[in-house]
Amino acid sequence: MRVFELIGPIMFGPSSSHTAGADRLSRAMYQILNEPLRSAKLDLHGSFRVRDSGQVNKALVAGLLGFDTDDDRINNSHALMAQSGIDFSYGDVFIEGAHNNTVRYHIAGDSFSFTATGASVGGGMIEVSDINGAKLSVTGDYNSLLVFCDNAEKTLEALEPLCADLPEKSLETAVNEDGSCQIVLLKTSYPIPDALEARVKALPGVVHVGRHARFD
Repeated sequence: MRVFELIGPIMFGPSSSHTAGADRLSRAMYQILNEPLRSAKLDLHGSFRVRDSGQVNKALVAGLLGFDTDDDRINNSHALMAQSGIDFSYGDVFIEGAHNNTVRYHIAGDSFSFTATGASVGGGMIEVSDINGAKLSVTGDYNSLLVFCDNAEKTLEALEPLCADLPEKSLETAVNEDGSCQIVLLKTSYPIPDALEARVKALPGVVHVGRHARFD
């Protein structure tokens, strides 16, 4: 267990770890998109319901703008989102069987879009559990590279030699029911070099490459 999980990050209330989880969950979407954000629709479940001037709502918005948990701009995130030109909205929903702090995201950038479900699971930690219907687990425990592709097995085979020298890694695939979303997920405790990302993007059949950074 890391120290953060015991004392949480330095943030404003009502619950610093709860607010940190909201920011980090949205920031995960910002990182997975890995290109300019053009539109975002958030379906809020349970305790993440819409509240006027709610700190959790501010944090959810801030993460989509790329703000980290200690960024002073979080308190002004709604105004900054309005100024950004991003088509943004959120509303309350009920998601059967979901964690109480769950958000379903509808994200679109310049050339890529996706729908994802994630939750703030306590202590400032998060888990993204579904992208376009493909089941996977993206958390703050690892640095992750998400490779969206036409054929996950072929991409996995091509990716293995490229990351052979990367220590403490794992590779797995996630495919939705109809095969329309196929992902190879690379996880490692070590930083993922930009040069590796560039080589992965150049592989045949790769549609998009997203990232997610390990929490310090």
